[in-house]
Amino acid sequence: MKSLIVASLVIVALPAPADAQLGRSTPVPTTQVDQVDEDVALGLSLGGTVVSWGLLIASAQMENGGMATLGAVGTMFAPSLGHWYSHKVFTRGLGLRALGIGAATIAFGMALDDLFEEDQDGEGTIAALLLVGAGLYVAGTVDDIATASGAARKYNTRFENVTVVPTANAHGGGVSLIGRF
Repeated sequence: MKSLIVASLVIVALPAPADAQLGRSTPVPTTQVDQVDEDVALGLSLGGTVVSWGLLIASAQMENGGMATLGAVGTMFAPSLGHWYSHKVFTRGLGLRALGIGAATIAFGMALDDLFEEDQDGEGTIAALLLVGAGLYVAGTVDDIATASGAARKYNTRFENVTVVPTANAHGGGVSLIGRF
């Protein structure tokens, strides 16, 4: 029995690698992912659109070509400002406005063609194309304004289900990426 106790003590006393225990550490501060404000996105889209149309209307009264150009370009791109603020470059509304301009351009070309012909048989088609173009332009503007805050909300939730956490194990430390599905 005495030899069993001595043998046990010898085995326990043999040198073994020491496992380092993790000490108390300060929590790793979470980094704030850049957020965008839904109200700012809506304000940029709506405000930019109102200012652009205001410039366009005022330029007609003041007969200022430079202001008219600025207003016209603004009516094309300003409704998308809220989406651009939310880091979304191409929007459905911008595409609709581009299609509207395309339809109006085709109508303008047809009108020029009819101008130099004796029979002007395309008037109904020209009017229909202009109406479709204007409808697409207005629909694209409304769509961009209406979806600006949703684009900001979607941008803010892009990392909601993913977290980076510090990790420690017997072989060292590191970071882990955790996702929820």
